[in-house]
Amino acid sequence: MEESIKSLKNYIEANLKNEDDGSWEYVHRPIIRDIISNLNQTDSELLSVDILNWDEETQFFLVDEITDSKNEYLDKSFLYCSILLKTNNHENGEYLLENFLSMFNALDSSKCSIDFLEKLRAKVIEFSKAEINESHIFHKQYIEKLKNVFRE
Repeated sequence: MEESIKSLKNYIEANLKNEDDGSWEYVHRPIIRDIISNLNQTDSELLSVDILNWDEETQFFLVDEITDSKNEYLDKSFLYCSILLKTNNHENGEYLLENFLSMFNALDSSKCSIDFLEKLRAKVIEFSKAEINESHIFHKQYIEKLKNVFRE
């Protein structure tokens, strides 16, 4: 089981630098997405833990394949938000913010700590080009998530 996760990581790392015309988009991404879609529950749980220890570039290139996969065992919203938290590259952070609100909205607050949500808010502010004030949709969703954590 663990071998499939190692193989996935090795495949990504081996092909990240491949700059052939469209090979990442049209060859590698579909292969990676299919692998992730077909992981069983045990391997999915393993991936969810292991990926958070991978380097930022590998995580970043895997995040779309996770969210686009058909894997029912992955908590895609939590992984997406966790990868955003680990992102330091500003360009990658801005890219992740493009789909962030929908992923954040789907985030199960019962699986989050206040610390996790606060760090996530700080990361959103760091990468956002918009001012995050009380009228911003993210601020409103953030407050709701905090309320839900306190209720749990």
